[in-house]
Amino acid sequence: MHPVYSGGFTVLMASLVAGAVLVLTVGILSFSTRGFQISGIMKRSTVALYNADAGVECALYHDIALAAFPEPTDSGTAEPASTPASAVVCLDASRAVSLEGGACTAPSGVRICTYSFTISDPLIEVTISKKIVGENHWTEIESRGKSGPAIGSQRTERISEYTYGNLP
Repeated sequence: MHPVYSGGFTVLMASLVAGAVLVLTVGILSFSTRGFQISGIMKRSTVALYNADAGVECALYHDIALAAFPEPTDSGTAEPASTPASAVVCLDASRAVSLEGGACTAPSGVRICTYSFTISDPLIEVTISKKIVGENHWTEIESRGKSGPAIGSQRTERISEYTYGNLP
């Protein structure tokens, strides 16, 4: 009689169990890593949205409370009805305001004055458009809040828009 060799079976079973544990571990690690990536994206997205909302709030305050962004004239040339503010104070710092193109425009009978300012830290770009068509006067505010590094795929941008007044 020859002795039966059973040592190979134990090694085979141990290898199979170790392989199954390894596959399970890699799967869980991959799932967790993806969750952390999504969490980071959501955080940057939320910060960008809050930045955009801060830009809208700043523009609203300076427009409604301080009349910093005048409407175009009701008739004649499309020029601001009064002198626009040269700067606004947002997030505890003065921000320069510019009249885009250096003048108001009047395409297709719509008189428009578009003002803009930028907040650098955090990066927020705000555009305020004052529009008149006939008896209708309204304001459109667009604020682009950004979050994350300035260069690369980790940059997140959110836009907040607000319109008020007598729309046509």
